[in-house]
Amino acid sequence: TPGQFIMPPNQFPPMVVHQHRPAAAMVVNTSGSNKRPRAVTGSGSQPTSRRQKTQAQIDRRRERNRILARRTRLRKKFFFESLQKEVTDLQLENLALKEIVKT
Repeated sequence: TPGQFIMPPNQFPPMVVHQHRPAAAMVVNTSGSNKRPRAVTGSGSQPTSRRQKTQAQIDRRRERNRILARRTRLRKKFFFESLQKEVTDLQLENLALKEIVKT
């Protein structure tokens, strides 16, 4: 339709829904501090090696998140720009139709 913005598919892929693992038991914090509750995965005394991440893994994840956040913001920006253009076009069409009805 005229005024509709079509985003190139190779630049902005559709949103991906990730599957999450089942929730682990949560430790309830009654100390009054603002810390988030942590998941309990084993005996509780030692963190498992699976949960430990190297700084490089953390940095890669942050960079991926930064890129995805930028894409999401751009997608949202283009979406609202196309909506605004559609609103303007419809307002102009509405005025033209009102003029036709008047005569």
